[in-house]
Amino acid sequence: MTTKPKKKKKGFSPKVKKEAMRLIFEEKRPMKEVATKFRCSVNSIQAWKKQFKVNESGESTPKKVVRPKVPQVKATTPITYEEFVRNYWSNGSNAVDALLLPPEIGPEVVRCVNEALRFAYDRFSK
Repeated sequence: MTTKPKKKKKGFSPKVKKEAMRLIFEEKRPMKEVATKFRCSVNSIQAWKKQFKVNESGESTPKKVVRPKVPQVKATTPITYEEFVRNYWSNGSNAVDALLLPPEIGPEVVRCVNEALRFAYDRFSK
C-alpha cells in the first residue's frame, strides 16, 4: 500500500493578515465581511486578531512575544552541613512527623533522612 504525500497547508501571508486587521481595526468592518473577502473562516480572523494589537495611531501591528523573566539566583554565603540539617529539622512538620513514628522505626527513618540530607548537601554545595 502506498501513501499519498500530504499537502502542505498553505496558510496566509503576514501581509494578508495585516490587511485583514487593518480592515477590522481602522475601517471597523465586521469579521464576517473580512473573512468572506479573504476567503477564510471567522475563526481564522479571530485567531489573527488575538495576534495583533492596535497602537495609539489606530494602526494594527503584530503583538510582541513576551518571554517570562527567569528569576536570578543570588549568590548566598555557604552554610555548613550542620546548619543545613538544622534548617531541615527546624521545619515543624518534618520534626513532628518523625517524632510520631513508632519507636521501632523512628530512629531508622531519621538516620535515612540525615543520609539523604548529607547526599543533597554534598551534591549541591559544590
